[in-house]
Amino acid sequence: MVVFDCNILPASITTLIKTSTELGIPSKPLVQPLLHTRLRHVAFCDPTSTPKLPRLLTALNPSRPITHLSPNLLELDLLHSLLPTLSDEVQAESWDRINSYNLLADFRAKLEAWTRKDRTWIAEQGVVQKAIGLLPFVQDLWIKCGSLGVIRIHLTSTEGVSGDLRHPLPDGRVLRVKHFAPLQIKEDEVVSTTGAGDTLVGGLVAGLQSGEKEEIWVGRALERVKKTMMSHRAVG
Repeated sequence: MVVFDCNILPASITTLIKTSTELGIPSKPLVQPLLHTRLRHVAFCDPTSTPKLPRLLTALNPSRPITHLSPNLLELDLLHSLLPTLSDEVQAESWDRINSYNLLADFRAKLEAWTRKDRTWIAEQGVVQKAIGLLPFVQDLWIKCGSLGVIRIHLTSTEGVSGDLRHPLPDGRVLRVKHFAPLQIKEDEVVSTTGAGDTLVGGLVAGLQSGEKEEIWVGRALERVKKTMMSHRAVG
């Protein structure tokens, strides 16, 4: 797996993804296999910050999707707002992909039911809709929601899928949305939030490579985030 952030220059990001694709850089077995006939590499990108996120734009290409991306809610908003600046050709191809998902009234009904009660904030902020707009460019989104937890939105196989929201696609894949609630931590126990995001990403990358069940390694990653927030140091 290739792991990178947006501290590097746009041309370097594009070259990195292109080279990874051409070389077919493999990963160890993933917990949820990704079904995409042209996806032969695994790359995990953490945007780093909103000022640096636009560096990723030139690398967005439906024919060469990034495997994993871990934006926070602000970065998700920004990236979604920047999609109209992509070339007409890239936008047309991405809309063809989105239309092929066939997300009609039945999906909207499922989403509405899923976001009731304690998940109303997901509907109010349009988190799932914005993420779907990115799926032609990113196969697997890990949205960092701060004190609200983590949301995973991805396209996966129909086998072995468990999650809060599932919707079958015409091509046999499943659109899956899973909300991982944060671990509880008392306000007076928080020492620093610096490094919490990096700790989470490190835990997710390690977990994706582990072959363990998703709930085990995501839970472990969130536990390390909690320990990081209770320490002056990041916890690996």
